[in-house]
Amino acid sequence: MDRKKDTKELLADSMLRLCKTLPVNKVTVKEIVEDCGLSTQTFYNHFKDKYDLMVYIYESVSQALVQRMQREDCDRHEIVWENLQFYYENRAIMKNMLEHTSGTDSFAVHAAISEYEIWKKHLLTVKNLQVLPPDVDFDLRMFCLGASSMKIYWIYHCPEMSVDEFTSRLLQALPERLKAFFSE
Repeated sequence: MDRKKDTKELLADSMLRLCKTLPVNKVTVKEIVEDCGLSTQTFYNHFKDKYDLMVYIYESVSQALVQRMQREDCDRHEIVWENLQFYYENRAIMKNMLEHTSGTDSFAVHAAISEYEIWKKHLLTVKNLQVLPPDVDFDLRMFCLGASSMKIYWIYHCPEMSVDEFTSRLLQALPERLKAFFSE
């Protein structure tokens, strides 16, 4: 039996639906709430603006991956592949979000920071640490920011490259110190 969607999920679904036909910067909160039959006040009870909603959408997908990361039989390759598969399947929406956001509201910036935070939390949990060693933290931050840029490049310039191939290339680019830390 399917569970009933909560308010945030309804708003997210509406945003994704609207972004299939409109640039993100042209989508209004009014259109989002009208699309899902909610009120503007309900929107603002959950999100400060539509960019906050976009972050929620990305983080919802990321959180599902985090939950999978907690399983012992789920490896790094599988998690990266699933994240890239989401980008690939939703590349039109991803392009829309990338092209119509900038500065502090930039989807690219939010996505990179979110990925860093997710991987950091995962490493802290599995290594039972309070803080990452500074060199590992630097490598992780650099890799997440670089990987985020490469995902954007892939979406725009490498449509023939499969999710499998891009996953392999991305993981091959993982800094050695970070690979060693993951393996310890």
